[in-house]
Amino acid sequence: MAAVTTPDPRRWWALGALVASMLTLGFDMTILNVALPTMAEELGATTGEQLGVPPGV
Repeated sequence: MAAVTTPDPRRWWALGALVASMLTLGFDMTILNVALPTMAEELGATTGEQLGVPPGV
């Protein structure tokens, strides 16, 4: 016979932390995608420099 166990209530804290981190990452990527063209124009950065690719690669 299978033992009946109750789910750990801390799982909701873990889910909340995961959701908060994904929202933060989503906001960060959105801000970066909006700001990058202006930053590149003002700094005179090439596409490779925007991507962080070293010269000659």
